[in-house]
Formats: sequence, C-alpha cells, structure tokens
Amino acid sequence: MNVQTEPPCGVCERPTAKATRVEAQVRYCSTCYARCFKRLLCGGCGMFKQLLASKEDPRCQDCIAAMPCVRCRRIGRPVGKITAGGPACNSCASYFSDARPCEMCSSPSRILRVLRTADGDKTACPRCMRVDHRTCALCRKHRLCDEMHDGRWQCKLCRDIGEVPCSTCSLPMPAGMGKRCSSCYWLERCVRSATQLVELLKTKRARDAFAAFAAWLPSQGYVQKAAVGLRKHVQFFELLESTGDEAWTSDFLLKHLGPAMLRKYELPMRWLRAEGGVTLHTQDKAREADGRRVRKASNTMPEGTVGRRLLESFEAELARRRDAGKLTDRSMRLAFRPALVLVALEDADGARAPTQLALERYLTATPGQRAALSTFVGFLKTNCGIELRLPPKRAGSSATARKALEKQITALMAPSVDPASVTKRWAPMALRYFHHLSSTQANEVVAKSVQKEVEGGMVLSCDGQDYWIPSNLSGLAHLGQR
Repeated sequence: MNVQTEPPCGVCERPTAKATRVEAQVRYCSTCYARCFKRLLCGGCGMFKQLLASKEDPRCQDCIAAMPCVRCRRIGRPVGKITAGGPACNSCASYFSDARPCEMCSSPSRILRVLRTADGDKTACPRCMRVDHRTCALCRKHRLCDEMHDGRWQCKLCRDIGEVPCSTCSLPMPAGMGKRCSSCYWLERCVRSATQLVELLKTKRARDAFAAFAAWLPSQGYVQKAAVGLRKHVQFFELLESTGDEAWTSDFLLKHLGPAMLRKYELPMRWLRAEGGVTLHTQDKAREADGRRVRKASNTMPEGTVGRRLLESFEAELARRRDAGKLTDRSMRLAFRPALVLVALEDADGARAPTQLALERYLTATPGQRAALSTFVGFLKTNCGIELRLPPKRAGSSATARKALEKQITALMAPSVDPASVTKRWAPMALRYFHHLSSTQANEVVAKSVQKEVEGGMVLSCDGQDYWIPSNLSGLAHLGQR
C-alpha cells in the first residue's frame, strides 16, 4: 500500500512535489495554475500580472508584500509569510505556523531552529537553542561564549575582533555590540520615543515643555531610564495640559495635582525645579496634604444630611482658626478626624447629630482621642447648641506611676549627682514612694514638718502625723537592679 507523502494541490488534490504557485497558503500545481491564473490588471500597482481570476480586485505578490503586517500592523518589515489575511512580517510569521514538538525537550513550539549537537542536527525550541548560551562580559549579549582564563565569558566577536568604532560617536566599543554602542542606542531610542509621544499633546506650550524635558533627561545621565520611562512621564504633561492656561507655579501644582501625584512624577518635577525655578517647600506640601485629607474625609458623609452639615461647619471653623494663626494644618486634620468618626458612629448615613451615648462609646474604645475630640465637643456646644459632656479623664495607672518614681530615685543614686541636690530632692521623693503622697502633698509636708533624726532614718511631723523615711539612699540599692 502506497502512502501519500507529497502535499496535494489545493484545487485538484493530486500530490505534487513542487507547487507552481502558492497563493494565500493554497498550493497550485502546473495544470491548475494555468487554468486559475490569468493575465489581469493588478488593483494596486496597475500593472498586468498573472493573477487569480476568481478573486475580486486581485493584487500581485509585490503589492501584497507591501501591505502592513496582519499581526503587528508595521510597514516595511521583511515578509516572512503570506497568510490568507495578508502578509506577516518575519517577526510575526511564526505565530501563523503549526506548533511542533522540540526534539530536545518535546515541548510544542511554533519557532523551531536547527541545532547542531554531538548526536547530529536537531530541531530545537528557543529555550533549548540558548541552553548553552552565556552573557558576554564585554558586549552583554546572550550568545554562545567561551570561558576565558580569568573566569569571564566572551562571545566569538568580542574575542576575535576585540573593539571597533561606534558608527555614531566613533568611540571604541566591543565588537559584539554591533554597529552602535549602548549609549548611542539608548539616546536614539529616547529621541524616537519623544518624537512619537509628543503627538499625544495638543497645545504648543505642553508640546514644547515635553520636548525640552526629553532633551534635558539625557544630559542628566538618565538616557536608558528616559527611553524606558518617557511613556509614563508624558502623562504628567497631559495633566498639566488639561488644567488650562495658568502658569505652572508651585501653588498651581499643589492645588491641581497634589503632593501624592507630584511624588509620582519625580523627574518632571526635578526638571521644573532646574529649568523653571519651581520650588516646593516641605511645609506647603504638608499643608496641602492635610487639607486634601480633611476634604476627602468630609466627602465620605452623604450630602445634605445633618452629619454632613455639622462637619462642613466644623471644617469652616477650623479653617478660620488656622487662617488666624491659632491652629496648624496638622492640628486641623487631627481635630477633624475624630469628629467624623463620632458622627459616623451615631449614624453611618449622617441622619442624626451625635449624642452623649455615642461620645461615651467612642471614648471607651479610643480613650486617647479625648483631647482631640474636645475641640468638636466645644464647637457643638457653642455653635450648634448640642450639649455633650466629656467623661472625667482616667487616672494614670498606679503601677506605672510607681515605676516612674523608682526610675527617678535610681537616677538620684548616680555618683555624678550633686550631694546638695540629693539632700533637697530626697525627702519629697521618699514621702511619695513610702507614704503614697502626691507631689503637692509631699512638698507641703517637707515645708511645714518638724524633722527629727532617729536610728536608720528621720521622722517628719506635720499636722499631728508622723512620716518616717530613710535618711539616705543606701538601703534602696535594689531599685537600680530591677
């Protein structure tokens, strides 16, 4: 039984060793070619050519090859394959081929090349083709390399030829780089990217500014970074273009873009500072950032509600105090945030004004916000007639206060402390430590008492009460060891 191995003609389906013509991936034998192709006028170049008679508006091979690539739409690239939809360039032709298994790793791939191995030639995928490749230490290209005596890898071009002059700047460079050095390559790519991206801008001012920025970047040593990042930087000039015809001052940039956006576009801002004299001060950026946070927090409450009106009035009052110099922007933000939380705790939709119960619930959960919330409580009482009472401040932990007093006594025991200072400060500290008096009470006892030396210490008598304290610190050495 004979097995057909030759591909058939696409019309008569008879096997043919060599097709006379391949049109849109359809093979034509000599007989079918003579029957299907006639001398017709090409619809592209207007010349008489042998064209497929059954096709409407037929085009010759030269006109088809001049069309844009069906995949990447680029023009002028070498043609790798003529598909049914049009030409595919040599970079995209592999995407229109059937995947075949690699003879090295058996993985299917559309791109297979002949690889010479010890076992003979094999078709290999791109990964297997580069399994023996290394990065050349001179030209930084990933190629077949030989290991040198110093342990570095060098490709054949860099090893055999050495250095050649760059075709652009004429400076010596490794031969493996090709025609241009890396600096000239990135500079040319930067110029090409700038020429393409400037078309995104409409106004002359924005276009001129972006062109000046793109020309400034290479002079600062950002050639490769500029070529890669220009697409992101052009967005900064699009934002400036969309804001109108105002001058690009520091106040304008902070107002329309904000500190966060200016941090994102660091290099354009550095160009504005170097070429346009735009200087942003730290306090101005902090003020604008705090103001934006306050406005953003206020907008979380629905418009027209009781809570929204209270917050807007409170924000206006805080702004008035800030403009009068009685409040900083940071203090304004720190005072506004607990007010928003209190209003939302009473009602998430802002339908009701905060009540005493919501205030107590909030301070129970976050007692550290008592001082920050006092400004809003005072505002509600003075401007809105809403009477809220702040609960009494919690007393500090006795254990914490006692540890702090122990640290003071330990510091008093240091050899470098003046003896006269020890004598003056010891009695009040001892009264507070041993008799649990307050600082005011201890000072009053020391001032009014009658002191009497006894064995191992002294007694201070005041208002019919006797207080014994050690006469020196030697018995308290254990405090310094804790």
